[in-house]
Amino acid sequence: MIDYNIVKELVLSGCKYQYDSYDYDKARQEIREIIASGKIVDPDLDNQYFGETYSKDWVIPDKIKQKHQVWRIGKIRLIKFNNNSEMWYFKIGCRYYKTYYIHDFGVKVKPIISKFDDRWGLIPQGLAIEKP
Repeated sequence: MIDYNIVKELVLSGCKYQYDSYDYDKARQEIREIIASGKIVDPDLDNQYFGETYSKDWVIPDKIKQKHQVWRIGKIRLIKFNNNSEMWYFKIGCRYYKTYYIHDFGVKVKPIISKFDDRWGLIPQGLAIEKP
């Protein structure tokens, strides 16, 4: 996890970020194959969500998302602040945005910075990605 003040400086710098995502098309195809075989997609979820006629895309189970994990590169598109005027969550992405919180920086969201701009030592710690 990256310190809040460092995240503030990175956001102000306007750098790009590498963020944890998943391949939606492959995950959706896996769900369709599971349904076609007659198996239960996830016992915690109702299978009616995965039918061809009635589909809610946001209920893809986490274990299927993890199978199709990819790292994407994008910019911060939206920042929401809490009542104390502190950054609370971020929408990051290019075409489709994902929501990340301040504690996700360094874990699920990694800034892409040059080694000359890394005065905090984030790249050697694995909390940031070196810009090519």
